[in-house]
Amino acid sequence: MTRLFAILAVLVAALFFASLIIGPAQIGLGESLRALLVEEDGPATLVMRDIRLPRALLALMIGASLGIAGAAMQG
Repeated sequence: MTRLFAILAVLVAALFFASLIIGPAQIGLGESLRALLVEEDGPATLVMRDIRLPRALLALMIGASLGIAGAAMQG
């Protein structure tokens, strides 16, 4: 059971980071990580911090709440 949980946690983390990287604005991996971690102004920082990061966090929270709701309905 813990092995399955670990695999699913790694998969969720990988999909979370993939949702940060993939988008219509062609921003590379290095540039996207720099835009998230380094304090600078520019279009990449705007896209990453104001569009992609809130979208990814919201998707993570909605998925968790739907999972909890499904478990509560079955219980």
